[in-house]
Amino acid sequence: PSTLTFNTNPVEPIVIGDGITNIHMAVSQGCNVSASIKAIERFVGDIVTTDGLYRIESGESPTSGIDPTPDTGKAKWNYVFSVNLGTFTIEDVKIYLDVDFDPAMAPGAVYTADVSQVLIDNGLGTSSLAQDSQNLGFDFWQFIGDPAILPFDPFANGLYDLTVRVETLTGVELANAPIQVEVFTLGCTNPVACNYDPNATDDDGSCLDQLGCTDAGACNYDPAANCDDGSCEFVSCAGCTDPTSCDYDPTALIEDGSCLVYPGDACDDGNVYTNNDEVQVDCSCEGQAIDSDSDGLSDELEIEVYGSDPNLQDSDYDGLTDGLEVNIAGTSPTNPDTNADGCDDASEFSGACGGLPECPADLNGDDQVDTADLLAFLGAFGTPCP
Repeated sequence: PSTLTFNTNPVEPIVIGDGITNIHMAVSQGCNVSASIKAIERFVGDIVTTDGLYRIESGESPTSGIDPTPDTGKAKWNYVFSVNLGTFTIEDVKIYLDVDFDPAMAPGAVYTADVSQVLIDNGLGTSSLAQDSQNLGFDFWQFIGDPAILPFDPFANGLYDLTVRVETLTGVELANAPIQVEVFTLGCTNPVACNYDPNATDDDGSCLDQLGCTDAGACNYDPAANCDDGSCEFVSCAGCTDPTSCDYDPTALIEDGSCLVYPGDACDDGNVYTNNDEVQVDCSCEGQAIDSDSDGLSDELEIEVYGSDPNLQDSDYDGLTDGLEVNIAGTSPTNPDTNADGCDDASEFSGACGGLPECPADLNGDDQVDTADLLAFLGAFGTPCP
């Protein structure tokens, strides 16, 4: 019976192809006959096997060692086999190669090639060494026309079974070297990740599985998220983002066009006694008090407080303007003799009814001369005297 070892180096060198070594092979020996087989990465080199299992990523190989363009339909791996018959010749035995073209097929569903007959037909029957390296995507397989040779897909994941066997002409096994090539696809294997690849068999750590909003312009942007879950919203943080606007919202992150009011804009303060209403720096609305008769007393005060005529500068005809009486003299704008002492307000203000007051500069009568008196004077400055 034959013995089988893995990751073994057969005695004979590999004489086909460039740079193909005789290491990392599955080797079966019996009756001085050895059969060896392995898988290699095309244009790269050996694949280290584990008990006859060779693992390689799915996909097409490059066109050559210097041209990375994918070689359409050709797998990234080739098989290599070597048969050393010792004292026998190829005419003395039967050499078979069992090849699995579809990893989805059940074990044993293989195409069996009679290698010895092909070699004999090519005038090599007297040789004691048979070697070959092939890719399952090579066109010549299809030319054979055997139904077991299925259309080959270099991207298909799964296990490929390949065996090189040597038998006597009467069917006695001399050597039997089986291997399996496991083709895998790298990618994200987490089904909840954004970039889940249903074809991936080996996780490569690329999964984007931190769910959240990945739009930096959204209200609920999550900088830790790498997989957008459709939760982005742009409403809760929308508002006026212009700090110069009276509508400014310091919590707003997204401008929504609501910046409508600015200091200096026209407004309505709701007061009929003002005009030229304008938004102030503090965003309040204020207008200028209307003084129809320009007597220094607003229409609002004349009508609502003092009952004087807003269209007449001297409502009580005492020779003092309404504004002077209220703001400086402290007399009534509607009574010419406020204190009913027989001396009209104008005469009292001028000092004609008792001489000059002891402190003539104390215009507001608070017994001191201060800024308030100065402001009263300035307010009356330019007013004609009777």
